Amino acid sequence: TAFKYDENNFRELNCINCGLCNKHCPIRLAPMMLDNFAVNKDFGRGKRYGALSCINCGVCSYVCPAKRNLSQRISDMASAIKEGRTI
Repeated sequence: TAFKYDENNFRELNCINCGLCNKHCPIRLAPMMLDNFAVNKDFGRGKRYGALSCINCGVCSYVCPAKRNLSQRISDMASAIKEGRTI
């Protein structure tokens, strides 16, 4: 049988606080916390907690059972910080 794309299987869910993203980050960032800062547009805290150090490997998003778009949001936040759009 051919693979059929089902958008319901790729929907982002609320964080379940499992910590897998933190455990697997190769540079020991806290993607779960950075994601929260990004969602709340708290770019100042994101910068202090290492958003600019993210290497955009995508491991955090890959291992997330809630299918959170962690790496994309952290990357977007890092871009906002670099452009000076911090709060």
